[in-house]
Formats: sequence, structure tokens, C-alpha cells
Amino acid sequence: MSLWDLQARVYVYRSKLFPFNTILRKESANISALLAGLQLDGLRILDVGTGTGESLDLLPKQAVVFAVDLSREMVKRARAGRRARFLVAHALSLPFRHGAFDLVTAIGLLEYIGDQAAFLRELSRVTASPGTILLTCAPRTLLNLLRFGLGHRLYLLSDAALRGLLREVGLQMTAFKKSPLQRQLLIQNREANLS
Repeated sequence: MSLWDLQARVYVYRSKLFPFNTILRKESANISALLAGLQLDGLRILDVGTGTGESLDLLPKQAVVFAVDLSREMVKRARAGRRARFLVAHALSLPFRHGAFDLVTAIGLLEYIGDQAAFLRELSRVTASPGTILLTCAPRTLLNLLRFGLGHRLYLLSDAALRGLLREVGLQMTAFKKSPLQRQLLIQNREANLS
């Protein structure tokens, strides 16, 4: 059983406690604001690293939503009361064809991925061209450094390093918001990565 499988049991409860609930409320508001400018009804959406599924509640009910996570326990908890197609899969090897989704979201995941360039290429691969990626990124801040005590290795990025990473993989940021633990951004996928 992985650390994520163990944490799945308390993950949703932790998010209801102060200060996590205040921080998550701000992050959700930012994500909702970014998504508000997109026409999503009827589109195909993939949520990568869905965890307990709270991010799915921000997506329109009329969309066709797929949700993946590496943890079976997280997927089990995410299924409760949510309309989506759930799979256990690795974020670096998604079981979908090229350009399968109009919108791909990865909320609270990038900071746990060691090979972030490969991860972004994989998100780009499964995103239609043109299509959109909604990504969150944890910057190097004191609050995020305290997260090292939760048992997972974190790969934190400065805003400059994030922009450099996006350039490296050929993605273009179109909108950007900030909250205490995360940066939320929309990325335009202009060319499907077919490699």
C-alpha cells in the first residue's frame, strides 16, 4: 500500500480543517475563475491526479469527464457520488490516444512529479490542438517548504523556473492566478505533441 493510499483515508478531512480549508477555498475560486472563460459543456475533460475527486466538483456536469490517479484508494473515494469515468493510471503514461481531450486538468500534482518536463509533454500529448491545460504549481515559499514534513518529496518551482519549463516543452501560458500554496494557470496547447 502506497503512502497516497494511506493518506486517502484522511485526505478529505484534512481539507476541511483550518488553515487548509481557507487556502483550498481560494484555490478553488481561482480555478473556477480561470474555467469561467472557457466553453466546457459537452467537451471531453481529463483530470489527472484526481485524488479524492474534489477538483471534479469544479467541472461542468454536462462535460464528459475522465479522472485518473495512481492511488487505488484515492480513486475509490473519488467515485463516491461523482459522475466521471475513473481509472488507476500513472501520470507519465496516460492510457489515452493523442489529442483525446479538449481540457486536461492537473491540480495539486506537478510538485510531486520528478520529471516535470515529461509530465507536461504527456499532458500536451493527450490534449487536443488547439486545447487547454489547467495546471497548478507549488512555488518555493515558506508555506510549501513546511509541506516536506508530510512524507512526500516535493519539486517546487519559482515562477521563472515554471515559465522556463513551459517554454522548454513548447507550451504557452494564457492566464495566471496566485494563492498561498499554488499558482493556477491556463495553458494553450497549440500543437499536439506526437512524439
